[in-house]
Amino acid sequence: MLWKLTGGSAQEFSRNPHSVKQLAFSRDGKAVFTGDQAGRLVRWSLPDGQRPSAVKEQTLGHHLGGASIQAVLPLAGGRWVVTGGDDGAVCCWEAQARTQASEPSAKLVPASIPLRIVEWEGGLLVADRNGGASLLDLVTPVPVDAAEAESAAVAERTPHLELRAATPRTLPAPESLTGRVVLVDQAWLRGQPRADLGRLLAEIGGSTAVGILCCPDVPGLATFRHALASIGYAILDVPVTAAARRRPVVDFLRRLGPRTSPVLITGDQVLIDDLHEAGLAVEIVDDIGPFAFGDR
Repeated sequence: MLWKLTGGSAQEFSRNPHSVKQLAFSRDGKAVFTGDQAGRLVRWSLPDGQRPSAVKEQTLGHHLGGASIQAVLPLAGGRWVVTGGDDGAVCCWEAQARTQASEPSAKLVPASIPLRIVEWEGGLLVADRNGGASLLDLVTPVPVDAAEAESAAVAERTPHLELRAATPRTLPAPESLTGRVVLVDQAWLRGQPRADLGRLLAEIGGSTAVGILCCPDVPGLATFRHALASIGYAILDVPVTAAARRRPVVDFLRRLGPRTSPVLITGDQVLIDDLHEAGLAVEIVDDIGPFAFGDR
């Protein structure tokens, strides 16, 4: 609906088949961006001096699997629009896409569902459903030389999103820990639904739990490790190969003190058998469906 502020009248210029979750005006006031329950980002052009019925509608893109859009932010400069959805993704879209339903120009999956996005200190501050906050940088690739810097092609360079460097939590000595300790087996997670690991830690472990991600230190997992570190997980480095990666997990659990209550997020039966052979009493959670992104 388009409302006239002075007269209180309203006119409907289009009907969205899905519930609109978020709405934001462009910086120049000539367009409205909406995010709906089906994950659709739509631009509604509002040309000066035209009737509401003449408003133009353009679908800019969709979040993965039709995940509901929870946040919409047009950026300064007018070229980009950032969205956050129930798929856990923060996406950057061209504000005037050349084609309908294009792919996002940049995409990053944080560790929890984004609920609010604002520009902050030259980047993006993303508040999530678990009460956490992450700083992202929208990075445009720099030109390789002076000639390229003067080229109009530089303006067409596609940016990407990066988690701003966070201070990683130091891996505590197992002997020093007390209370709930939640270890997450990254290798097993690969075949599971993408889960909100911040909510998982809060609900399974409680507010004082220590979360530990068991994960190889390889380039392909750098963003995932960074995302988990940004919400308070410590990182236990493990080897890449299956047989070798289980050993550090068992050793860490063996060294825990008597006042701990360990939980291991895994469905790796070989790892579970290794724990039984070692005589370790560890609670196993092998169903993370309730914590999948978009689950309510």
